[in-house]
Amino acid sequence: MKILIKSENKSYELSIGKYTSIISRDSSTSLNIINSLNSYFNEKRSDIDIINLETGDRLEKTNLKLIYFSNNEDYLEILKMTNKTSHLRKILLSIIKNDKEMQETMLTANSLLEDLIYSKKIEDFLNVNFSEKFQIDFKPLTEEDIVKVFEFNLLDNYISGLEKKKIIFNILSNSSNIVKEKTEYIYLFNQPEENLSYLEKINYIKFLKELSKDNYVMVYTNDSIFISLEKYHKINFIEKKIVIDDDLIISMIDDFPVYIENKQEEYVMKIKYYIIKYMQIIMSKPVLTNIINHNSYYQNTLYFDNLENLSIVALILDYLKLGFSIDIKEENTPFHHYLKNKSRQI
Repeated sequence: MKILIKSENKSYELSIGKYTSIISRDSSTSLNIINSLNSYFNEKRSDIDIINLETGDRLEKTNLKLIYFSNNEDYLEILKMTNKTSHLRKILLSIIKNDKEMQETMLTANSLLEDLIYSKKIEDFLNVNFSEKFQIDFKPLTEEDIVKVFEFNLLDNYISGLEKKKIIFNILSNSSNIVKEKTEYIYLFNQPEENLSYLEKINYIKFLKELSKDNYVMVYTNDSIFISLEKYHKINFIEKKIVIDDDLIISMIDDFPVYIENKQEEYVMKIKYYIIKYMQIIMSKPVLTNIINHNSYYQNTLYFDNLENLSIVALILDYLKLGFSIDIKEENTPFHHYLKNKSRQI
């Protein structure tokens, strides 16, 4: 699905796969995109419009719901039941309304309370004839009354970053899933890597990829762990208006300087691996080199002793319209000639 977001006299194109990564060297642009998506679906703002470029029509929201996860979500606030818009409150209300045994229990409780109110026990206790002095009105217990008796208290003082994110996910997603069965979901995450250890990030991306099998998952991220190029996955490089997916990678293979007909699958895997592994360096105008010296340790230097692999990285940078420079030893190979002609400053 391809969409056009119109917001504040600006427009952005997005190509959406089952798992979509949004990357940019300008964080304000990416944040504007995800805030616009959230506002369009959840805040009903009239100054934001989204067009489905495949149909030319306004993106239909009837059977499509977006659930937004901010990077600064306070899970303790989410546990609170005091707010009428509390997500936990919505979940409990839904359970009570749809649980047959709970409804039968409420009917029994209301019947017992009504019997008590209209019995002689109160009159006998107060020694007053209620029927002559008062009009008694009975208000049956509602689901809202039942919810008020619940209170959630944190028992464990230490909860890991991953546990917090999963608590938030379960509460927000379950409170939003109380809709029609045919609804499709877009789960939008703002910097899911925040407050996670390396191992927690690995576990969280596994969780998000599993989620994407039956839903759409979109992430704005500055961490290559949360970038994916598996089948039906896409990377939107906002700044350059480029979509990185299988189609683009096949085009790269066709432009490679050496005939690789029998190695296409291997090169596709290498290109995907280098894009994900070196994304942050790739975006910082790197120096590509096969020379080991003190400069090799600079953060924006990519060292390979193999010019073939350096050529793959140069090909990626060329297709992404990103600047880079070359510092290599002389070799009489097709890769050397290719690299010498590919250095660019953008």
